[in-house]
Amino acid sequence: MNIKESIFFQTIFTVSLDIFIYLYTEYNPYFIAIGVVLSGVAIYNITNLIRDRRLIEIEPLSILTISFLIFALNGLGSREAPQTFEKIDKSINREMVELKFEGERSLDRVCYYFGVNRNINFRFGYWGESGWKRFYNYKENFPYSFKWNCIDTNITTSKVGILVSKGEALIGEIEFFDENNKTIPYSTTLQRLNDEQYIKPDKSYYSSMFFDEIYFGRTAYEILHKLQIYETTHPFLGKALISYGVKLFGMTTFWVESYRCDIWSINYYCTLLFSTYYI
Repeated sequence: MNIKESIFFQTIFTVSLDIFIYLYTEYNPYFIAIGVVLSGVAIYNITNLIRDRRLIEIEPLSILTISFLIFALNGLGSREAPQTFEKIDKSINREMVELKFEGERSLDRVCYYFGVNRNINFRFGYWGESGWKRFYNYKENFPYSFKWNCIDTNITTSKVGILVSKGEALIGEIEFFDENNKTIPYSTTLQRLNDEQYIKPDKSYYSSMFFDEIYFGRTAYEILHKLQIYETTHPFLGKALISYGVKLFGMTTFWVESYRCDIWSINYYCTLLFSTYYI
């Protein structure tokens, strides 16, 4: 590959990388900086090629490797998720668990983060003039685990309660928001429900677990914490290995998703590499 061909491929890959960063990385400063540096090099080389001056040689393979690294790391998932959980159980929480605000507050949205849930039915209620009133009822139809759920509300109250009617679940965090999307602080006897209020709820795939993560990630967590295993149809070795990562790095979508290594992307880039050098 001569110098002109190298600059051509370098420019094509850099432009593709810039487009990806713009569309998919949510303006992450680290990725933007990489894109700016590589774009600067490409512009410098094109200008100097025209003026017949010395060029900065960067192999297209290096740019391709960097672009794949950005793509892979950015797409694996969030590195932030609730790590402490409270167990709510029909046999333990026989009465309403109260979450108290400092005076009357207007609630626009309620979000909660499920950890491991087993056949759980529960409801949210709020305190009004005539006592407790139900405003949300959850009945498990599928074992969604390690996932944010949000409820739109339009109520004013001094406290909210949780009452379990069936089963059990681990809840990592419950957050309340006003109409300006500001977090509303509260106090409760279940202290792990509000000890990570800095984590903002995200219902997308990026911060919640879907598809295989529901089983592999959940089972890894259950192995690590010696809980009853929910899914037993796959061999345990892979899940046991994931559990070591969970112990080291936390139960986040970034770590749990990393075990899959995005095979389709690897195949795509291997094919592209082969095409670049041998076709």
